[in-house]
Amino acid sequence: MKWFAGILAALYLVWPYYTLHELSQAIKAGDASTINRRVDWERVRAGIKTQLQAAVTTPQKTPEARQFEKQNPAIATFGNTLALTFVNSMVDRILTPEGIANLVQGLHTASTTARGARPDAKAAAYERQQVSLWRRIKFAFFVSPIDFRVDLYASDRDASSAGGAALSVLLSFKGTGWQVTDVRLSNLPRGIAQAAQ
Repeated sequence: MKWFAGILAALYLVWPYYTLHELSQAIKAGDASTINRRVDWERVRAGIKTQLQAAVTTPQKTPEARQFEKQNPAIATFGNTLALTFVNSMVDRILTPEGIANLVQGLHTASTTARGARPDAKAAAYERQQVSLWRRIKFAFFVSPIDFRVDLYASDRDASSAGGAALSVLLSFKGTGWQVTDVRLSNLPRGIAQAAQ
């Protein structure tokens, strides 16, 4: 009986890593149904909107900008409302299974085109890019029995220089499997960091 409990515990410990691998492969292949199954879109959208809204409404302002806001509160309010509407619309459009797959594929196409890669070399470059994703992991482990956090560097260069993580992804166990439930963007203005805490 102990060996059975040990096997179950080992499977449970490996499961979130397998989920990350599955999600990575789904993004690479543009598999929207797998991405949709592995991401709790409502919670992720709400979290990212909160972070971006904090960045829009509490940026580092110059003394002149603060003075302008005091003298023209209606214009400042209108500007903030317009910016928040844009942020909400952008998040709703991009944070979908298809949007993420298109974004990743678009970034890949742009990077290989910019480097002047031949068509037959593009596939090899993309494979190297996917392998490097695993090298960008700064931290990947349980933060509670049902929560698993992954901190990612922005690039291989950041990983080799031991810089700070650019992105934190939280997976939560939902009974039928692990799902991405929160994404924290570290390289945004200070207002986001304050709002996220």
